[in-house]
Amino acid sequence: MLSFAKPLLLWILVCTFLLLIILRISGTLPWTWFLVFTPMWILDFVALLSLMVCMFHRSVRLRCVCDLGTRLDRFLSVCVILCKLIAQAAICLFAEHLTRQTSGEPLWIPVHRIRLVYIMIPCWTILLLLLGSLYRNLVDRNVRRAWSFCGQYQIISPTMTSAPRSS
Repeated sequence: MLSFAKPLLLWILVCTFLLLIILRISGTLPWTWFLVFTPMWILDFVALLSLMVCMFHRSVRLRCVCDLGTRLDRFLSVCVILCKLIAQAAICLFAEHLTRQTSGEPLWIPVHRIRLVYIMIPCWTILLLLLGSLYRNLVDRNVRRAWSFCGQYQIISPTMTSAPRSS
């Protein structure tokens, strides 16, 4: 994609998503919540597709030249996108359940009571993955840099500086 196409696509999809949420909550749009979340799923599909193309394009080479940190970042990105998709589906199920329950329509969701705690598990997983990535990028690299800086200098102990005694 061109350099301006990705931000433009992001802007259009997020604005469409917010508009659909406003119309659905106000009651002017009788769609299901799964259709309301369609722009976000398109956005996740594009992000996942571009990430997969980048990963497989780099792995076509005979020898992998990426370090472990780059591969870990790509794996974390895929995990975050998949957890976001699961969270969106769970939020849609929860919202549909609440909508059908308050309107008196028959419930097509087999679960009689969906607890919000279970809906938030993918969001907490995303938070933990992002905190791990933040720790690895900020703290771990700085600690390694500090230790490598300290390793350049030899520590001279007092016993090494004193001259050997003669008897």
